[in-house]
Amino acid sequence: MPAPLKIAFCSAEVAPLAKVGGLADVAGALPKALIGLGHDVRVFMPSYPFVERNPNVEMGLIADWFPVQIHSQWTEWLRLFRVAPDTGFPLYLVHSSGYFRGSVDSASLYADGAYPYIVFTRALLDAVPKVEPDWQPDILHCNDWHTGLGPAYLRSTHADVRPWARCASVYTIHNVAHQGEFSREALDHAGLPGWLFSPEYASHYERLNFLKAGSALCDQCNTVSPTYAAEVQTAEFGFGLEGLYRHLAAAGRFGGIVNGIDIGAFDPATDPALPANFCAAEPSGKAECKLQLQRECGLHADRAACLIGMVTRIADQKGFDLLAAAFDRIMAEPVQFALLGQGHPHYERLFAHELAARYPGRVHVRLAYDAAFGQRLYAGSDLFMMPSHFEPCGLGQLIAMRYGTLPIVRATGGLRDTVAEGELRPGSGPGFVFWPRDPAHLADAVSRACAAYADKARWARLVRQAMDADFSWRRSASDYVDLYERALAARRGG
Repeated sequence: MPAPLKIAFCSAEVAPLAKVGGLADVAGALPKALIGLGHDVRVFMPSYPFVERNPNVEMGLIADWFPVQIHSQWTEWLRLFRVAPDTGFPLYLVHSSGYFRGSVDSASLYADGAYPYIVFTRALLDAVPKVEPDWQPDILHCNDWHTGLGPAYLRSTHADVRPWARCASVYTIHNVAHQGEFSREALDHAGLPGWLFSPEYASHYERLNFLKAGSALCDQCNTVSPTYAAEVQTAEFGFGLEGLYRHLAAAGRFGGIVNGIDIGAFDPATDPALPANFCAAEPSGKAECKLQLQRECGLHADRAACLIGMVTRIADQKGFDLLAAAFDRIMAEPVQFALLGQGHPHYERLFAHELAARYPGRVHVRLAYDAAFGQRLYAGSDLFMMPSHFEPCGLGQLIAMRYGTLPIVRATGGLRDTVAEGELRPGSGPGFVFWPRDPAHLADAVSRACAAYADKARWARLVRQAMDADFSWRRSASDYVDLYERALAARRGG
């Protein structure tokens, strides 16, 4: 059996302490799954004021105001803390007195400009030896543009520096649309050599591109579903980097690994946010969850109505243009609709005011971030709407199926990989799928879902299949271990 790997995992957000989107869920669940496979994982995140003030978080000081020389004229003094109680993995916070101080809650988590992420990524390289002097990582696993300079440091300034000399880098892209582009001067401020500023490595139309740097300079690059890995190699989804990803794929350095979910955190049998718990073998509590959700949302307490839920960022990417155009046809079906999210003001006004007023007792919109209500919505809905234009992986459809709620999805990215209509594939669960980016096809998918809901025997079978589907991190974590081994082989010439 191969020796356990030592993995330094870094992310700008890690659930449950700091979360904006799916990246946090991955960073909070994948390390636990890797540890379950016997590997040694240490997770690093910037220290945010709202985490430091959290009464449920204890921070043990590991290193107090140590210097990090970013370039010859720039030295930052930082602190390193370890979080307690244990989150299921060792979690370390890199504290700066000058950066990330404006992050008063998860909504304001992300900082402006390149410098905060230069400081965090560069500090990580000096912080790791302070965790345990003899701990030498085999893998530096960076995520999204915020840590895109990690592989660049390993390929240049730290190529021969202990403990990084034999460390391989893996870079995971959660959304190619967000790339982190800055002026040429940011490369100098990061203390990186000028040769990196070339179209082959880190420059993109004369700008320093963090996402491109991480992708081009890592030993292995991946994104969060096989279909999305194929999509970003096209002009429609590559956002200017499609040529790079085609090149990396041809060289065996790029692919897709579908996300999982933390089945302990998302478990309808034990979820404390629910008015009634349930499971695949004993699903009766789901009906009580639906009734209580209808009451909470001011919807008619109608068992026959098929309740469609949606927990999402309200934006065009999530298919709100399609949903708005199809909405009246959808509401011609015996359905109710409940939405939780925030986003584009136009869609907020349309759904929360105009459409809610047009369909009283049938439409509820909550413009907020409310995790507990989101859990109740997952559990109490019959259907879960995700008509995304593109979706790198998507976790909503996986959580929904875990709670016996069948997703309606457009066949893109991870939605295509994890939801099947008709005969199920390995790694998929049941739902209703449409392909063309067209309101009529979305409405047709809702009609098919309502017809299935009216057939109680068929519906019960589909709900059971959804709840029995395995969307844990177990298989995906094994795929990441294989990716780490390939990265090590490339780094060490194997």
